[in-house]
Amino acid sequence: MHSNWQAIRNESAHGIERKLSFEDENSLEKILDDSNFLEEVFFRLIFHIIGYTGEFYQFSQYGYPITSLKN
Repeated sequence: MHSNWQAIRNESAHGIERKLSFEDENSLEKILDDSNFLEEVFFRLIFHIIGYTGEFYQFSQYGYPITSLKN
């Protein structure tokens, strides 16, 4: 998890533009994986703040499995 955050955060925080290359499928997949990871982190933070403990889609995993949050 930390490596995903480090990869995206450093580039965006320091003004480094990410080039999207649709010719390089691995590069595009990595960007999408990192974005999905950050989306899940954001949702988990919100869930924690509001005290949500139900089910949610785990966007950081392939196939977006449904997972339950517990106290």
